[in-house]
Amino acid sequence: MPVGRKPKDPGQRRNRHPLKYAQQEAPASGWRHGPVPDPPEGLTPASEEAWRLWFGAWWAGFYEVADVPLLRLIIGLFDVVERNPDNVKVAAELRLWLDRYGITPKGRQDLRWQPPKAEARSTPDPSSVRVLRVVDPQDKETPSA
Repeated sequence: MPVGRKPKDPGQRRNRHPLKYAQQEAPASGWRHGPVPDPPEGLTPASEEAWRLWFGAWWAGFYEVADVPLLRLIIGLFDVVERNPDNVKVAAELRLWLDRYGITPKGRQDLRWQPPKAEARSTPDPSSVRVLRVVDPQDKETPSA
């Protein structure tokens, strides 16, 4: 037989340990501090495209102006890996930085970042919604499409 008190009713329970890391909705979609900063000089075209994509993505709404120097470091690491994919040490370091700044899905999940609600809600086009109907297995006729 179990020892101790029985659990309280759900209406009487109190959570003494509130959720420490609640999900945060992005304040804006994309960079919100004026024009997008220029990428560092000498990057490959793929790295320059990554820079533009990172600052245009919804998670860039979490970045502050003070984050730009470290984002320049991250794009530099990205460029090194882009030029030499066999450089395992730099690739491992890049992965850690990408996670820390929410550039990867895992990083966004770890940081508890969510896209803005306006982007998350989209109603489907009514003409694209398929309607299912119940078919009687005893019915010998083939259902019309």
